[in-house]
Amino acid sequence: MPSPGSARSGLGLLLGTAAGLGFLYALYRQRWKRTQRHGQNQLLPNSLDVTQTSEPRRQVRPLRAAPGEAGDAAVLPSLPPEGQEMVLDRLDFVLANLVALRREVEELRGGLQGLAGQIVGEFRYTTANAESDYERDSDRETEDGEDEASCETVKMGRKDSLDLAAEVASGPVPRALEADGSPGLEDVLPLLLQADELHQGGEQRKREGFQLLLNNKLAYGSRQDFLWRLARAYSDMCELAEEVSEKKSYAQNGKEEAEAALEKGDQSADCHQWYAVLCGQLAEHEGIQKRIQSGFSFKEHVDKALALQPENPMAHFLLGRWCYQVAHLSWLEKKTASALFESPPSATVEDALQSFLKAEELQPGFSKAGRVYISKCYRELGKNSEARQWVKLAMELPDVTSEDSAFQKDLEELEVILGHYPHFSGLHDLRNSTT
Repeated sequence: MPSPGSARSGLGLLLGTAAGLGFLYALYRQRWKRTQRHGQNQLLPNSLDVTQTSEPRRQVRPLRAAPGEAGDAAVLPSLPPEGQEMVLDRLDFVLANLVALRREVEELRGGLQGLAGQIVGEFRYTTANAESDYERDSDRETEDGEDEASCETVKMGRKDSLDLAAEVASGPVPRALEADGSPGLEDVLPLLLQADELHQGGEQRKREGFQLLLNNKLAYGSRQDFLWRLARAYSDMCELAEEVSEKKSYAQNGKEEAEAALEKGDQSADCHQWYAVLCGQLAEHEGIQKRIQSGFSFKEHVDKALALQPENPMAHFLLGRWCYQVAHLSWLEKKTASALFESPPSATVEDALQSFLKAEELQPGFSKAGRVYISKCYRELGKNSEARQWVKLAMELPDVTSEDSAFQKDLEELEVILGHYPHFSGLHDLRNSTT
């Protein structure tokens, strides 16, 4: 299909030709009338030289340029009256058809403009109705705040439709690209914000966020800020999965996405943080040796995240959890670590407590699991009154992560121990006393 530019050029050429023919026709008709008035059947003035040849009754009429009147391009040889009438009739026919063609072109142009306006109107009508339908339905729906996300989706659809209509009307607009050729931040920002919002939601919204990022990986997979969010979404799916094989697969794929993000640069605290998280999730499905190796990698990237973002409560929580687990390594795990590394990991319960408290200080109520850990640390350090206080504080928070839910049983046991057996130093003492 010809482009609009070529169509306009062709139309201009056609109309220009018509104008030229019209002018030539008017000029010729004027001169023909002048010739008839003077009774001349010879060549038009100043147009041709007539030379006699040696052959009788034969003339050579060489055509040459003549100044003529303003706008003259060439002068035609004279014709008998009947020939001139025939030429005029043909010119009348050509001009009539050109005028009709011009009229049809103008009608077609007007029709195309009307069609463009109709398309824009339909875009606006459809999206406005979709938003209106949503607003009516949202009055009847109140579950888990899901309607707010649907409203945002409708509004984004409306904005995209209007932008598309504007782009159709004004032509393509080039987008800004990053230095490496990836899409610019302005292009991807709405998607990133939507992914962050879905990550903060419940199970269904986390699944939606994961699918959203997967669907856009081809377009934005070259951006670091997209890749670490995709890694985070894999971590969410790992938590939500029930089958061990699924958990391991999500953790492995997420770790690969986090590695790809780190290859774009090592100055992103989020990249280091989620790489550490996925290392920990994957280590849960590996043997002792790989678990210890993953533990070193976990600590390395958490430290880098904290160096880049010291006020990040999640990074402090992750460090506290690492310290707590290292402080409770089994004898076999400690021996394996000593055999594998010159400097095996080392941390105390006090180290873990300080990291958990720092996370709570930066963001009170950051994590229910974090408050359970604080209570455990205080209990193991013999500070039972503080432990009881943090048990109560932990019970005030809802379960957000699978780790929060898994700690519910520990929380109930702590409440029993601290309420009825305050002289015990921990859960192990309680179990030993009943055997």
